[in-house]
Amino acid sequence: MMDSIQRLSESVNIDGMEYKINTDFKAWIEIEHLFFSTECGDAEKLARVLALAYPSLPHNPIEAVKGVLWFYSGGKESGDHDERADIVKMPFYDLKEDFCYVWGAFLSEFGIDLTEVSLHWWKFRALLCCLSENCKFSKIVAYRSLDTSSIKDTKQRQFYEKMKRRFRLKCAFSEELKEKQLTSSLDGLF
Repeated sequence: MMDSIQRLSESVNIDGMEYKINTDFKAWIEIEHLFFSTECGDAEKLARVLALAYPSLPHNPIEAVKGVLWFYSGGKESGDHDERADIVKMPFYDLKEDFCYVWGAFLSEFGIDLTEVSLHWWKFRALLCCLSENCKFSKIVAYRSLDTSSIKDTKQRQFYEKMKRRFRLKCAFSEELKEKQLTSSLDGLF
């Protein structure tokens, strides 16, 4: 995600100029949802993402999108890999759809009421990665990600398949499909 001694960025550098960026996690949950959404066309999606991300739009739209992707990824440059950030890429949750579970987990584990705070996106992501395996959100993600084909015990396999159906996402994309959708959307914009 970010170097542990790196400061939490509140801007992105575009063509040598610093542009303030919206750091609040609530905006970035919506931005993430838009990235993978099929609700609107590419042009509308881009306009909404940029309007949510920047209080004042940069003049270079291509670099503005790169700035959004840089900030969304926790300040990583393209090609960097941070295993702790993998949860954010997992196709087994949707922060908007699963908000009640995430909200409950943050309240229970960290004493943070997500409805009452403005939390930097990078802090939110770091805390999300640190949720215990015992919270309901983590259990639901585990159910969704479990490959039941390798479970030999019939009753146990039926239980997990039931949980997978019960907690299935309304719009479940595979990781590959999410990546293609994002790439296609961004390519279609330029």
